[in-house]
Amino acid sequence: MNRYPVVAELLRDAQHYFLMNSQLLDETPLQIYFAGLIFAPHESITRETFEQYIPSCICRLPETETAWDTKLQFLEGHSDYVASVKFSYDNQILASGSFNQMMRLWGAKTGALRHTLKEHLDVVKSGSFSPDGQLLASGSRDKALRIWDIATGALQQTIEGHSEDINSVSISPDSCLVTTGSDNIVRLWNIIAGELQQTLDGYSKGVNLVAFSPNGQLVVSGCDYRTVRLWDLAKKLLAT
Repeated sequence: MNRYPVVAELLRDAQHYFLMNSQLLDETPLQIYFAGLIFAPHESITRETFEQYIPSCICRLPETETAWDTKLQFLEGHSDYVASVKFSYDNQILASGSFNQMMRLWGAKTGALRHTLKEHLDVVKSGSFSPDGQLLASGSRDKALRIWDIATGALQQTIEGHSEDINSVSISPDSCLVTTGSDNIVRLWNIIAGELQQTLDGYSKGVNLVAFSPNGQLVVSGCDYRTVRLWDLAKKLLAT
C-alpha cells in the first residue's frame, strides 16, 4: 500500500466517512450518497471525489468542518445514561454498561453491535474483560456479579454475596480470579466455580475501584475514605 499513497489516503478517509455515517447506513443506506456527502468536511477526500454527484436540487449546502476531527464514530443504542466502558485486551471489542440495565458489546473497529447482555436488574456500573479474550465480568447496582461468554454473549453464571452496589470489577491476568469492590470489602472470586476465595477488609466505607497488577500478585483498591490500598494476595495488606 505504501507504493500507492494516494489510494491509501483515500481508503483511510473513506473508512472515517463510513464509520461516522454507520447509523445512516443502518437506517437509510441510500442517504450515504447524499446526506453523508453534504455533511462531510470540506477537505474530506471522499467528499472531494464524489461531490459532483450531489443532486443539483440541494442548492444550499450546510456549513461543515474543514477536516475530520478526532471523533471516529458514534455508537448509539442505549436508552439511558452510559455508566461504564471498557476495551478488550486485543482492542477488538468495546463493552458499555448503562442505566438501562444492559451491557452492550461492540466491534471496536466497525462499531457494529455484537451482543446485548440483558440479565442485570439495575445500573451496570463496571466491566472487565479476561486477558484470554473469552470472558467478561460485569458488576451492577443489583449487587450481583455476572460472568459472560464474549463469543456468544451468553450468561455463564451469576455470583451473589455483596450487600451493596458492585462499583468495580477486575479479572486477573491468568483469567482465573475476579475481584470486586463493594460495600467496605474487596472480594476475590474463582471465576469458573463462582466461589469466594478471599476477602480483603479493613475499610470503613465503600470500595469504589479495584484492579490487579500485571503479574497478578497484587490488588489495588480505592475507597470513599480517600485512601488507596495495595494488597499482597499472599500476605493481605502491603501498603496504604
